[in-house]
Amino acid sequence: MAVHNLDTAFWALELGLPKSAHVIDAAEATRDCPPLWSVTQLDYPARGNAPPVKLTFYDGKKLPPADLFHGEAIPTNGSLIIGSTGTLFTRTWA
Repeated sequence: MAVHNLDTAFWALELGLPKSAHVIDAAEATRDCPPLWSVTQLDYPARGNAPPVKLTFYDGKKLPPADLFHGEAIPTNGSLIIGSTGTLFTRTWA
């Protein structure tokens, strides 16, 4: 679902193509089934005056660390954007 969940960050930060992408962690995949969860990191270069961006995507049952939500319940969908001056969370669907 990254194609939908990353849309906010992609357009707001004018990311373009990443300079690198790698899997940080993932459940085992089989010949017939992709992993049930994964954590992927995309690294984007600086764009004009905008600094480089490290984007981490959590897919499936693997959720971000609870402390990122400051005591709130961890939602099962959405985008959490953590910047140098604040944090933005938006749900993808209800």
